[in-house]
Parts: sequence; structure tokens; C-alpha cells
Amino acid sequence: MLISLILTVVAYVLGDLLVYRNAADDSDYKKRNIIAIISDLILSFLVIWIIGASLFGNNSAIIQSSIVSTIVITIGEWFFHKYLDKHVLNTDNYRDTDTTYNK
Repeated sequence: MLISLILTVVAYVLGDLLVYRNAADDSDYKKRNIIAIISDLILSFLVIWIIGASLFGNNSAIIQSSIVSTIVITIGEWFFHKYLDKHVLNTDNYRDTDTTYNK
């Protein structure tokens, strides 16, 4: 729970509000998303690994768990950035291409 709480707060503030929002122009969704996903991947791995190692000792199980968790989180971030772009940041990037945008 501690790792999840810390990672959620840190990743949202640093990864989503700062990096994703400022990585590129609003119209260049793909570039913004790639930059934000890479930064989230690095941030997630480091937070999970450092906190896990401090709580349970630094061994190969912590590194393996950090890698698997980071992969799952990174996949979820792609979908979250799409949601963030549409509903939180209120950009019009999908108005012409996404038929479900106005539904």
C-alpha cells in the first residue's frame, strides 16, 4: 500500500501534470505520450525498486517485481494519458478522429 500511494502521487504530479502536459504541443499527442510513458516507466521502476529494497532488502526478487510492475503500469499509462488528454486537459485532439469523443 505504501509503494502504491507514493507512486500514485509522485507519478501523477511529476509524470502526468508536469511531463505529459509540457512535453510537446497539444496537437502532437503521440510525441507527448511517448515522452511521458518513458518518464513514467523510469519513475515507476525507481520508486518501486528503492522503496521495495528499503522495506524488504535489495535482492533479485525485488528487481524482478519492480520490472513486472513497471511493465503493467506503463501499459496502463497509455490508456490513462488518452483519458487525461480528453477529459482532464480538455484538448481537442480526438474530436475529428475518435467517433466516441462526444458520446
